[in-house]
Amino acid sequence: MKPVWTMEDAHKHWGFEVSEKVKEGINQHPQKFSVVGAPPGLFGALVYRIIVGTDNSFNWNQQFSMSVEEDIKPLEWPSKTEGFFIYKLTRYQHFFESHFATVPINVPLLEFEKTLKSYLPFMQKDKKLLIRSHRLDCHEYLNCKVVRVIGNLKNIFSNIENFHLRECYWNIEEVINNDNVITISIEKLLNEDFNTFLEEYLRLCSFFDVSPNINNVRSFILLLLEKHKRFQLTLS
Repeated sequence: MKPVWTMEDAHKHWGFEVSEKVKEGINQHPQKFSVVGAPPGLFGALVYRIIVGTDNSFNWNQQFSMSVEEDIKPLEWPSKTEGFFIYKLTRYQHFFESHFATVPINVPLLEFEKTLKSYLPFMQKDKKLLIRSHRLDCHEYLNCKVVRVIGNLKNIFSNIENFHLRECYWNIEEVINNDNVITISIEKLLNEDFNTFLEEYLRLCSFFDVSPNINNVRSFILLLLEKHKRFQLTLS
């Protein structure tokens, strides 16, 4: 059985700290950046796509999309392939899950960068940049808006053991909400009950003060859930 991990376990396991130069650069221009933080495998890339697909003030670059041949938007699936380009793999059996049942993005992780240099090509004068992280404590040292993703995947998938890229049962419950940080429950956002999803999604929209994109976000999530069910039943 896969272990249950807490936020403290996640930080110890991941091990990477955000550099002081990155903190300084973001805090000098907090209005130009936001961060979405989620432990590995907890659908941080999905939340990233939902935010950028809702809020047009964020820049979206084709390089982010993980689609080799198509110029697609954050909430669009490739039309020429079953799924997105795959993550770097260490075991072949992950190919099907990575290609078929994930929604990756090609945005450098905050804690992997020593400076903001890697993000400069994606900066636009009239746009903000959403940065991703696997840490949940970014709000403690960054002045920009931070989205924390928490939850327990066991409450979403009946047999998580079939998933190789969801390495453990995240069981993170610490909720922190204030002017510059919001905590989003992945269990609610991915819930098959429409009203449960809607309430959580509208909280996210309110945090960024933008109008919702309900139909496109819901359609993207439902297709992802269908892909996970199909993978679990026939491909895993």
